[in-house]
Amino acid sequence: MCVQVKDSEMVSAGEVFFVHAVDTEGPLYEGLSALFSTIKDQFGIELAPTRGNIERLRQKKIDVGEKADALQAFVNPDRVDKYVQSWGQMDEMHEVFMSAEWRNRFKDTAGKPYAVSWFCMDHVGFGNNPRRRAMGYHHVFDYYMQKLEEYLVKQDRIYWHYHPASFSNDAHRMGYNYSFSKNLHNEILARRVIDRSWFPSANRPGGHIETFDINCWLEAWIPFDLANQSMLNNVDLEAEELAGRVPGRHGDWRGAPSEWVVYNPDLYDFRKPGGLKRWIGRCLNIKSRHTNITAAELEAAFIKAQCGEKVLVSYTNHDFRNMVSETEELLTIIEAVAKKYDVKYNFCPAVDAFREVLSLPQTEPLKFNFDIDQRFAILNINVEKGSIWGTQPFLALRTMSGDYYHDNFINNPDGTWTYSFDQDSVTLEMLSHIGIAANDISGKTTVNVINLKTNEISETLHNV
Repeated sequence: MCVQVKDSEMVSAGEVFFVHAVDTEGPLYEGLSALFSTIKDQFGIELAPTRGNIERLRQKKIDVGEKADALQAFVNPDRVDKYVQSWGQMDEMHEVFMSAEWRNRFKDTAGKPYAVSWFCMDHVGFGNNPRRRAMGYHHVFDYYMQKLEEYLVKQDRIYWHYHPASFSNDAHRMGYNYSFSKNLHNEILARRVIDRSWFPSANRPGGHIETFDINCWLEAWIPFDLANQSMLNNVDLEAEELAGRVPGRHGDWRGAPSEWVVYNPDLYDFRKPGGLKRWIGRCLNIKSRHTNITAAELEAAFIKAQCGEKVLVSYTNHDFRNMVSETEELLTIIEAVAKKYDVKYNFCPAVDAFREVLSLPQTEPLKFNFDIDQRFAILNINVEKGSIWGTQPFLALRTMSGDYYHDNFINNPDGTWTYSFDQDSVTLEMLSHIGIAANDISGKTTVNVINLKTNEISETLHNV
């Protein structure tokens, strides 16, 4: 076990790799009625939707018994009063947050500017949208792709974020499984592959929620996962549970590692280290209702690095909050803690951090060979160079009528893959595009799109 040493005895050995993992969902509107409706739903307290009642809850001047602490945190000004409610307000925020001037104010010990990982979500398939979320395929994704290009932000990356749909079909509520979501997660990915030549290599779970079915789906496609929210001393979460929150109802990380480690999950319990291939890192919140990153948590990371380890430290918030003030406040704490240690620290995208901490091998990007046997309507695929991370590539299909599908290949004994276009799936004549995507063990992504109308084949590489 490593023991902290005095300043004069410090020896630099390990490093800390910071990943700012933003749950990227676009603007969010929340009026007083919606806020107090949520209070009623989550705490069983019905109050008139007035600013006065917000102030009284903040000052604990309303008798709500043991729920006072949790309600005070719920209506904290940092959470309630700082929503980015429109794309115009989002543009104004990013005039600062995306600017080279702001990014260069906060450099790591290598002199690199601040880096952000944007885990972008599509809001689709919902029937009710009272919080005015940005609905539509690629809506949020395209906005951030454009912003990174507009501000010449080369160090940021875009990854995957998805909210399982609730049974209510409300856009502001969270479900608990991918299986109910009408296969929208696969359709979103199929569209990203074919329309945007993009495929994810890292995940941030919506609502911090992972379950058995989500665990299995991620294991098939995405090697890196910033999800674990386990903490030894989580007083704010305990206050919510005292106020009526069901333990484990959202983001159940009880029993997962509560220190800064990266682990392979178990098949039957994603919280336990086990035999799956994908990697889960720990990711705490910024100025949320609970599970927040603290100076003590940062100290623990630097102590591990001082003892010779490479440490991944991840933290998350939402882009519909004040990204500038929230991030500046945390970076001030990081800089203060870092001054105590002779340890290098880095700001980097999620995949880069996993590569460094896990010492993953340098690899050449995947290269696929594929041909379509027109006579038998069969697609044959093999890997010419490299080795895929999952069991098979992701197959995306677009029909002439504009429908998108994902389907499984036939896994052949020799390590190749076959897909049959027939009446049990779709015939070749029905299709306009075929997309093929996969990651390798180091998170390098290859996307091929076949345009069947022009016979053109594109290849796009990410995270190389």
